[in-house]
Amino acid sequence: FSLKATKRIFRPNLFTKRVLDPQTGRTRKVKLSAKAIRTLKKWAKEALVVAQESAADATPKTPEVDTKTEKPAEMKAPAKKKGPGSKSGK
Repeated sequence: FSLKATKRIFRPNLFTKRVLDPQTGRTRKVKLSAKAIRTLKKWAKEALVVAQESAADATPKTPEVDTKTEKPAEMKAPAKKKGPGSKSGK
């Protein structure tokens, strides 16, 4: 086979997207590559997770109380699990 190759120009995969500017709160039209759009989506997901975690940490947690023993639910002994390795009557 011939090693003579056709000259090819590699061009970026660009799209015009409207992006929210966090400093001004306005949207701007920006030309972004497909990889940059994926990166922005990833950052948005991570920011959402961090915001949810911080909101969950901000809410005060009240301890659950067992009505029978009047002790917090965290102090109860965990239930025993019966699995394939447990020694049961069979």
